[in-house]
Amino acid sequence: MMTESKISLTQVIGRPRVTLPTLPEETWSEIIGLTYNAPIDFFSKPRLLGVALPSIPLYKPELPLVSLVCKTWYRLVLPFIYEEIIIDSSVGLRRVTETIIRKRLGHHTARLILRFNVDQSDLGVLYDLLEHLSSVEIILIDRNLLSGGLSTLETLLLRRIFALPKLWLFSSPCCHNFLGLVSTPRCSTLRTVSFPALLPTSQEGKNAQLNQVLQSPSMLPNLSQLYFAYFIELEAIKLNLPHMRRDLQSVTSIILGYNCAESYMEIIQLVSGYLPNLRYISIQTELTDSIMGREWAIDLSPLPPSVHTLGLSFGYDDPSAETFMDFVESLEGIYGSGLEVVRFSEDSWLDIERYRFVKKCIQRVCQANNWKLEVGDIYI
Repeated sequence: MMTESKISLTQVIGRPRVTLPTLPEETWSEIIGLTYNAPIDFFSKPRLLGVALPSIPLYKPELPLVSLVCKTWYRLVLPFIYEEIIIDSSVGLRRVTETIIRKRLGHHTARLILRFNVDQSDLGVLYDLLEHLSSVEIILIDRNLLSGGLSTLETLLLRRIFALPKLWLFSSPCCHNFLGLVSTPRCSTLRTVSFPALLPTSQEGKNAQLNQVLQSPSMLPNLSQLYFAYFIELEAIKLNLPHMRRDLQSVTSIILGYNCAESYMEIIQLVSGYLPNLRYISIQTELTDSIMGREWAIDLSPLPPSVHTLGLSFGYDDPSAETFMDFVESLEGIYGSGLEVVRFSEDSWLDIERYRFVKKCIQRVCQANNWKLEVGDIYI
């Protein structure tokens, strides 16, 4: 006997919560499969269904219903499926690009994530994909985009990225060169970039071309946030930040990722001198530094006087009560003459609420320092 369930699609960027009507789970399995053209292993880990799918095959009498439902809900389901695209191989890149172009689905995509090393042979395909992602807002590249120097094709790719009309966040672990982008129109929509995603390289930064870059108008007039997502050598910051001075005047917030755990304070001290309007610092931490014998990463005293809000997000290592108490001690040592708000991410606060006494200790520390305690989005 087939079971029935109501399936809710989770709330996504700019879209209200949608509840789909009651239908057999096997029917929804077929709908998703036909619409998404998904591989078989997709059904073992469904992204959209709120329940596990049974293994009962679909019977022939139900096929007309499936066809009818597919046509009825086609436009509803597609935006949710293609709103976020995650690609983890060159083969996947080619497959997704072909599907997006052939079915004209690019306008549904708001978030593109690349989790593989993109080499020269992939750049042309990636360029074609970006040509059809007219609504993409976020591009996250988790691996190296290139292993060699700046090529003509990479220059074209970066120009294509800069030309995306709705892009506001671009994150990449590698250093992309400004020198080939001097003639590129300014990217007025880009608000968040990862360091060192948009910096001149140290060698080419010494030649005459760099002067051309420095004398050109700011390429990121509305840049408001720097994301230190990856391990950064302090020397690289000292070398490159002066060349970004024009683009840093509007920056009001920085995010320090997990891989910066051993140098949070050093990074803050270095960058604050170039960020006259810095108001917000967000820190992502695994909360394991004190256990590993290091001075805990959030020993930030004193914060720059301009900082108004400190955001905190913990990793997925399921911190114990003892670890949280170490965190409370570190929180007590934080000082900032302008600090008024401490904000925790929603997931992190849920972890804290598992230990009532930890929650009370954090509330006590905030009250003692006249800090407003908030829970919400730390990516502002």
